[in-house]
Amino acid sequence: MLVRLFGCPRPVDRGPQRRAPVILARNTGGCDAQKATCGEQIGRHGRRSPVGNCAAALPRRTLGCPATGWKEGKGNDDRGTQVLMLDNGWDVGRSVRRLVFRGPLRCNLCGSGVRFRSVTGELGETFAKYGFPYSLDDFETLNHRQYRCPVCGSADRDRLYGLYVDRFLPPDRVRRVLDFAPSPSLSRYLRGRADLDYRTADLMMAGVDDVVDITHMPNYADGSFEFFICSHVLEHVSDDALALKELYRVLTPGGRGIVMTPIAPEGSFDEDPSVVDESERWRRFAQGDHVRLYDRSTLCARIRNSGFEVTALDSRTFGQETFAEHAIAENSVLYVVEKPA
Repeated sequence: MLVRLFGCPRPVDRGPQRRAPVILARNTGGCDAQKATCGEQIGRHGRRSPVGNCAAALPRRTLGCPATGWKEGKGNDDRGTQVLMLDNGWDVGRSVRRLVFRGPLRCNLCGSGVRFRSVTGELGETFAKYGFPYSLDDFETLNHRQYRCPVCGSADRDRLYGLYVDRFLPPDRVRRVLDFAPSPSLSRYLRGRADLDYRTADLMMAGVDDVVDITHMPNYADGSFEFFICSHVLEHVSDDALALKELYRVLTPGGRGIVMTPIAPEGSFDEDPSVVDESERWRRFAQGDHVRLYDRSTLCARIRNSGFEVTALDSRTFGQETFAEHAIAENSVLYVVEKPA
């Protein structure tokens, strides 16, 4: 069974904070928490999404348990470190992972100095298996060689969003923020900001604040939010125009948002929501629960057609040294939308 790279994230329900001690050791076959949460999801935003952003498109043995972010597998130098959760809810494993994976780079979401983990081998094999015509290096904003933080589980794009929030959303006032299909590591980071009135939303994901279909959100009034994050969602939605229209509606005039999808080379755009065969979706759209593959011009055109202004931010905005420090690929681009005031 495969875990997806580009899909929606799924936070793991850890249950009550006080519990009996649990040890997850040498998690090479996938843990019960992962099977219960990532293997059961059917249809988010009107689609089939079997797993989430808790891991890359790799055999489950490689990334281990999304509840802890610890992993061991082929191609890693992991040492079989046990992950221990004490009965007071403190994750001793995080401290252990900081020691095991200590390195010269830094995760800006958990503050750890780490060696980021690669997804190159297994994901490349998966693309080859299904005949996907592009390489990992062809994608924007995908540092597959230094993809995931082994301490908090953040992906490279999560760290990019964190850079944007820190630089462009100063803590000078309270902002209403909506995060669709939230990444656990980024969500934890944003909830730690007292100046953000932060809510999460999804149709099928467990543990979100609001259960909503992104193409129809009557529970949100016009102009309800000042900022949103819509990361790797639109490629799953049958009608992305409806989703963008709703995002525009719920954003306050002058508000901004992050809209991101996998971006393949220019001219690669492909779309067909009627395709239901998972293998064919892998071959055409780079994942078994995607209905389209975007290139940059098509994504930006659809964003603008919904009424948004869109700005592309890259290493010239944040600095090449900053990208390198946080293991963000040099060709990474952040698409920020704004609703005209």
